[in-house]
Amino acid sequence: QLHPHDPVAPGSSRCSMIPSLASLEERRAARQYENYRLYARSAALCFELDQLAAARPDEVLRTISIEGAGALSSPSGAERYDWANKCCFQLTRRELPLFVGTLMGWIPEFAARGHGPDHSKSLTISQQPGGLKLMLSQKGKQLVVPVTADDVYMVLALAIKALVLNDPHLTSDSALSLCRRIASLKG
Repeated sequence: QLHPHDPVAPGSSRCSMIPSLASLEERRAARQYENYRLYARSAALCFELDQLAAARPDEVLRTISIEGAGALSSPSGAERYDWANKCCFQLTRRELPLFVGTLMGWIPEFAARGHGPDHSKSLTISQQPGGLKLMLSQKGKQLVVPVTADDVYMVLALAIKALVLNDPHLTSDSALSLCRRIASLKG
């Protein structure tokens, strides 16, 4: 498993050492993915370290993808979620630092709109006492999920990993410093 502080051989890049993974199913089958799931009464979310489509074939860019599924009613009272009709959302490389800034509490609200082929997907995250409120929308379907402080930590760890994998010359501290600066520009 590649670690951000592991040495890189001269003439190679850290990103070239990460395998290109074609589909979510292949990543899951190969166990070469990282995610964090959180469950609430209204919905469940899965945050995953994912791969962006790159401008160059030899380039691997990482980001966070979010999948959300609404809760299903169950006669037994057991929590079940409608993963067959999930909402899927992938942060762009430009949105990732703002997402981190919001998780860190430096930005009061993050909104990303117009995603997907028909531009119908959106993600909004806002600060609330004890954590965050996340709203994931797609074609009239809206999922609202509270994200507690311990959940914020796990999601933030994935997002920081994506930042460092995209820019291997940065440490996690320097990536966070850059995110703080970007947050200050958002005012």
